[in-house]
Amino acid sequence: MAPITFRQTDTVDEIVVRGEGIVARFSGQDLQPRGAHVALWFALPLAMRMGRDLYIDGAVCPVALDNARRLATIWSNLAPQVFEPIEIEAQVLNPDQIPASDRRIMAFSGGVDSSTALLNLHHNTGERPDLLTIQGLDYRLSDKQRFQHLLDKTAQFRAEHGNQQRILRTDAGTSYRAFKVPISISFGFLLAACLGTHEKRYKGGIIASDVAQCYECTEGVYGTSSGVTPLMSSATFQTFLADLDLSRFDKLPILAADPIAINSVSCCEDYQSRPHNCGVCAKCVRTKGNFLAAIRTIPDMFPKPGLDPEDFDAIDLRAPVYAQSWKRMVARAKENGTDAVLNPIANRLETGFHPGRIRWTIYRIKAVLRAYKARRRNRKS
Repeated sequence: MAPITFRQTDTVDEIVVRGEGIVARFSGQDLQPRGAHVALWFALPLAMRMGRDLYIDGAVCPVALDNARRLATIWSNLAPQVFEPIEIEAQVLNPDQIPASDRRIMAFSGGVDSSTALLNLHHNTGERPDLLTIQGLDYRLSDKQRFQHLLDKTAQFRAEHGNQQRILRTDAGTSYRAFKVPISISFGFLLAACLGTHEKRYKGGIIASDVAQCYECTEGVYGTSSGVTPLMSSATFQTFLADLDLSRFDKLPILAADPIAINSVSCCEDYQSRPHNCGVCAKCVRTKGNFLAAIRTIPDMFPKPGLDPEDFDAIDLRAPVYAQSWKRMVARAKENGTDAVLNPIANRLETGFHPGRIRWTIYRIKAVLRAYKARRRNRKS
């Protein structure tokens, strides 16, 4: 099969990547990519998914090209059911030997991981990185109002610990969905491509780790990890994965100790509630459980305090990654004496019980109704 070719076109406010009917746009202000690295990181998982060799019709630094080839080998072995091994070619760019500055830029979503990474970086080193917040991932491109609410909610926290705020809007995720590249994998490549839109301006980019390095072997295949994220780098732009030594139980006490940080965090999967936290969706319930396990209490960041037995009904434990997360949570809660609240989920983990289709549907409907009530409480407050 013939290689698939991608081309990158740059202006100061938009980068467009095209290849055989695939079009991805990255829009912002004063964009400064280096060569065609945005196209390289964006296109790599698509080419692997299609099983077609990749040709970048543009300049790519030799270090980035070598790293992309290594990533293709790694991912085709890590996820052979998703990716095939491919060859990668491109025109070659002779990079500058010295980065443009000594500053870095951090991908910042306002979630638990990126908020902890920013807080730790500033407190431990004094560094205040520029921040890149991306519309088109957690927030739809058309939803300007909800995205602005996120910026408003995190404004004080960002001003205290970050430097310049940059906004990027992209529709690149639609291409990954069209080719069925799992979001749990594709988001790592997409973050690298987005950080690359400002590559000339910085010496590197920072991505917050989702999983502690000690748990990577039990969490399954993930888009960011110690073995792959650092390879999304060029000779003059190093991608760094922050807080690899911290588990969720380590991160939450750090946030809980800072009133500004804890009140800015958004951890909700109910889209209509974002950037607020509904307190009843699966992600909010999991975060509450982690707080209980880590600090024995749940901070006042949810409209519905505490955890009730019915909150656990719609928790899906069939995916090993979620089951492992809850098992660690229950074990930690037993250590600090808060495990009684988690008994409903502990019993399911022990028996392997999962509701039948009808009961599961009822649980999901009830969860949606609880989220709706939580949104109404948020509006009133």
